[in-house]
Amino acid sequence: MFRRIHFLTVACLLCLIFSTLYLPFMANSQDEASNEKIIERYKLMLSRKPKEGSTFDRLYQFYLEGAGLDAMVADYQAEAQAKPNDPNLQLILGHIYKRLGKDAEAVAAYQRAVEFAPSKYYSHFALGQMHEALRQHGDAIQALTKAAALSEQTQDVPPEELTAIYKALGNAYFRRDRVDEAIQAWQKISELDPQDIFARIELADLFREQELYEEAIAQHEAIIQLKKDDPYRICLSHREIGNIHESKGDYQNAIQSYDAALTLTAPGNWLRKDLQHRIIGIFAADSNWKGLIEYYQEKLETSPNEPELLGLLAAAYIENQQLEEGIEAYRKGLELASTDANLRLNLITALRNAEKFVEAAAEYEVLSEQDPDNFGIYRELGELYLQIESENKAKATYQRMIDRDPNNASTHLILAEIYAGHEWIDDAIAQYEKTISLAPNNLDYIEYFGEFYFRQGNREKALETWNRMVAADKGIAENYNRLAQLLYAKNFKTEAIAAVRKAVELMPDEYRYRETLAKHLMDNRKFDEALTEYTAAMKLAPNQFFAEKMDDKRIELYRRQGTLVDKIEALETELEKPGLTDTGKFTHQKQLSKMYLKLGNVTYALEVLLKAKQLKPNDVVVNRWLAQVYSRQGRRDEANAIYMHLIEVDGANAREYHANIAKSYLNVMDFGAATTAAKQVIANSPRNPEGHQLLAQIAKQSRNYDTAIDSLKQAIRLRPEAIDTRAELAAIYKLSGKLQQALAQYWRCWDLSRTVSEKLAFVGPLSEAYYDLGRRGEFEEKLKQLSKSSTSDVAPVLALSELYRMDGDLPNARFQLARALDKDRKNPDLLSKLVEISLDLGDNQDALTYQQRLVKAHPESFHQQKFGELLFDAGREQEAIQAWTKLLHAKNQTLEADVKLAALLLRHGLSDEAFLVLDRAAEKITGTDAHIPLYRLGVMLVGMNESERATTYFHKILDMPEPPQNMSKQKDARPTIFASSSIPGIEINKFEISRGSIGRIQSKPTFAGASMPWMPKIFEEAQAGALVQLTTIAQQQGKLPELVKHFETDAETNPTNIKTLETLAQFYTLIQNNDKAKNVIDKLIEISPNDLAYQPLRLQRLIQEDLSYETLKESLADMPGLVPEARLRYIGEYAKELYRDDKKEDAKKLLSEIEDIKVTDFSTGYELVDAFHVTKKIDIAEKILINLPIPPQKQHGQYRRLFERLTDTYIDQGELNKTVALFWTFCERTKPNASNPRRVAALSLANYYYGSYTKLT
Repeated sequence: MFRRIHFLTVACLLCLIFSTLYLPFMANSQDEASNEKIIERYKLMLSRKPKEGSTFDRLYQFYLEGAGLDAMVADYQAEAQAKPNDPNLQLILGHIYKRLGKDAEAVAAYQRAVEFAPSKYYSHFALGQMHEALRQHGDAIQALTKAAALSEQTQDVPPEELTAIYKALGNAYFRRDRVDEAIQAWQKISELDPQDIFARIELADLFREQELYEEAIAQHEAIIQLKKDDPYRICLSHREIGNIHESKGDYQNAIQSYDAALTLTAPGNWLRKDLQHRIIGIFAADSNWKGLIEYYQEKLETSPNEPELLGLLAAAYIENQQLEEGIEAYRKGLELASTDANLRLNLITALRNAEKFVEAAAEYEVLSEQDPDNFGIYRELGELYLQIESENKAKATYQRMIDRDPNNASTHLILAEIYAGHEWIDDAIAQYEKTISLAPNNLDYIEYFGEFYFRQGNREKALETWNRMVAADKGIAENYNRLAQLLYAKNFKTEAIAAVRKAVELMPDEYRYRETLAKHLMDNRKFDEALTEYTAAMKLAPNQFFAEKMDDKRIELYRRQGTLVDKIEALETELEKPGLTDTGKFTHQKQLSKMYLKLGNVTYALEVLLKAKQLKPNDVVVNRWLAQVYSRQGRRDEANAIYMHLIEVDGANAREYHANIAKSYLNVMDFGAATTAAKQVIANSPRNPEGHQLLAQIAKQSRNYDTAIDSLKQAIRLRPEAIDTRAELAAIYKLSGKLQQALAQYWRCWDLSRTVSEKLAFVGPLSEAYYDLGRRGEFEEKLKQLSKSSTSDVAPVLALSELYRMDGDLPNARFQLARALDKDRKNPDLLSKLVEISLDLGDNQDALTYQQRLVKAHPESFHQQKFGELLFDAGREQEAIQAWTKLLHAKNQTLEADVKLAALLLRHGLSDEAFLVLDRAAEKITGTDAHIPLYRLGVMLVGMNESERATTYFHKILDMPEPPQNMSKQKDARPTIFASSSIPGIEINKFEISRGSIGRIQSKPTFAGASMPWMPKIFEEAQAGALVQLTTIAQQQGKLPELVKHFETDAETNPTNIKTLETLAQFYTLIQNNDKAKNVIDKLIEISPNDLAYQPLRLQRLIQEDLSYETLKESLADMPGLVPEARLRYIGEYAKELYRDDKKEDAKKLLSEIEDIKVTDFSTGYELVDAFHVTKKIDIAEKILINLPIPPQKQHGQYRRLFERLTDTYIDQGELNKTVALFWTFCERTKPNASNPRRVAALSLANYYYGSYTKLT
């Protein structure tokens, strides 16, 4: 019996093991088999109906996520070879090629489909669409005409395909300027099914887009006749007809259409409100308020007892400055509809504007009786009572809120905030306490109460209140973590660390708490403890990605501790130990490469990465790092080769890799290769707009604006609400001279923008577009119309004021804002803009008044900071100190506010407090751009004669690692204080600071005066400036030897640290110790011979004794990793130098070897054209120039200079024909904009200050 049980147990265990090991494999096999069946089913469906659509999309996606797109092409090519005359297979192949961006192959496949099935309409349709996409309009017309004729003979053609055929045919005709034929083709759409109103709507939109207004109106009139029993549809068509009339400028007919639509709507309907706003807008555009009043009076003659009309008439009276008539009209309307809340609120607004506060309060009392649960009424009524100086009535009114709902915590919170806003401190505290007592577990309420104390400047009470978040039964890990985040944001760093430690104690295995603790410890320079926590977090990380992030933080800690070099040496020692497995070697090499990259030693990092790649050629992370290193070195071909390998081994991210390849080719203006790669981005991610955006960018740079527009339209179809994409489309429309379409897109961006600041960003572009159209006044009226018709939206008013400000009409700008503020007295955007414009006008008192109102309505810290600044500027320094003292530890305190406060405190003898402010300001400076505010802080301390304190911040800047984004921009951004090569990213003498700039850097600022110190713009400038400042301070204090010793000791401690050695070389160069500088630079070249920064120095050193053809060729051959563009530019630079040194034969020999080279990079071409021009080989210079791609706008000056030099030379040689030909080539290439006659007319009326134009006579 026992043996039987034993056997059964063993059998069960074996079954369990078998099921555990085998079933997943079986499940995977079943999944693969299932996928194969699904693919075969889709293939069968597609072979029967070989059209682009959902079936093709799903099959394409299966291949994309499975076997790959190459397999899809191979499968169908094999089928096509097996059935060479099957038109359906050719159609499918055409669809695949089209999706892959292989245009020629797609056209060929579609042509074969037409050849094999000439009587099938779809083959002609697919071919015509392809021709249209390639802008081959003549071929498109031929194919689409045939498709249309065949489709009419076929009975089962889907209506949407017929519509698509005629739409595409009409577009092709229209683009060939055959407008009548285009209209005929488009009108066919409505003839296909005259009862199909949606086809007519689409057709009307199409006609309107092409500005064929009468045809668009005809379609909507047909819809009205077809839908006689559908008032909603009729209403929409009347509205569209009115809109079209507005576009034509036919405002009378527009109003008639809107009136016709209004008769079909009911009061309160959204469509009714929209129509009324449109009518108001027409009159408002001309400020024709009298006309609007007459319009409503005529309406009231037929409907005298209509409250809605009386309200609209009242609003028109008020806009026409007839305040009493407006109030009377509102009262008459309320007699007819006493419960109409909107009507009464409008009356209250009118009464407040007339400063009839008692009457306004009475109306609010009526409202409160009608709607006693609307607490917003009590808030406004209380404000009114305070305006008429009746504090007791105000408090009684606020108390009514509590009486309505005494046990609701939210109600007590609202009352607490109201009391705090009125500075009734004790009442506010009582209400906050009541709020918490009613909802003791709601941590938000405790946070708000603490924030109240914090705004009062009472840090102790704030901390005490916030600690209640973890009191008693609330002391759980999540709450401690939340408290820590809050305390850290408020600069309670010690307390924050203690709180997050408690969270870790309660949940020691929670990764995110460990990470937070480590971050706080690291920020507070407690490196050993932070290292322990990051190590623990790495073990607890939920996946490898987060573990890598923690390891990156540990490496950064090593760098900050100064132990990174020791860690590298230890890891290298580990690698040399015998018996280490390949896996162990790979792990160490991967870690070592990260450390070298952190040090900035790209050469050693590359060497280690290549070794790691040999061990694991397909490791994705190593290959990514390799590609990034190659890109940073400018080695495009090697980087792209790695990306192509990544596409094979990491197909899921193929879109990203193809995008990187496209961008790399775009950077050197190889538009063909960039386009090919961008099309692969689309092929590998059809639903992502990035590929279309890349194609648009390429087309834009090559000045192919139509293609760019089409690509951006495709991107917008995928992301209809992407504002950035629409803005780019508008900009390209503008570049291509299609200003009306640009306006439409800019207005669409305005509509999609969610915030006021987003909307205001389009004021400038809209103003320019209207100006170029010669219709600048129309923009002003449009904004007025928007501001009048939508009183709740302040964006149009702010935009109008910005427009006036751009014109220099500041008084009018302030007037518009003040009028809007009368309607919305607490709007922060209006108040902020009024402060700004008042300051521009020099009216500091008004600015102070508006800022005081802003602080009272919105007591955020940044508003109070500004209030303190204005008090300071007004000479009310004691009040400024009081205002700022409350905000010393506030979140997001600006550096300017801290520095001003410190200056005030110093002036009043409070030096300890002043330096405390600046020290705390420095602690808050973090992030990748921290070098600029740190430098600014140091310079300010120098200006305060506190050089000793300033040195701390300058040393911090020198110790900072290069920001990641700075590395990525290395090729494009060069510091202005360095002498640079013409080769982007390569400094010929990185270590020589321009002597002319030292004077600017050393200039001592007049604190808070007109003399502003020099400020860096990029990281390299900040470090150079910090070095100059430290050297100057040391020289002034007689401590230069100590500074020299500091830098030399640092270099001895870290002998392979690239950054340390570079700083030492710059320092030696600065103090003119050239021999030592040369030795350090030699060491740098030895450590990192392939660094782009050192290659020019190495080249100069090799050839400085004997510049000749042979020495230059040998030197270039000895420079590994030199990219082709850099090699060509070196040849061009040194050929000119040889020619000027009277070694003309060597120069010509050097250039003769590259006469037939193809140049795609403009900067390289510029250097070579100049070199051939200097050496008198003008024909070759012209050939290179003609074949150069057209550069971006910012390089057009250089482009023009090349043409000028060559044409000047041809003129000197008497070659006038060549001169004219070259000039016309330049004109054809650059396509200078023709003057718009309406724009010229507008210039004659332009204000002198607007663009500095004088009046034309």
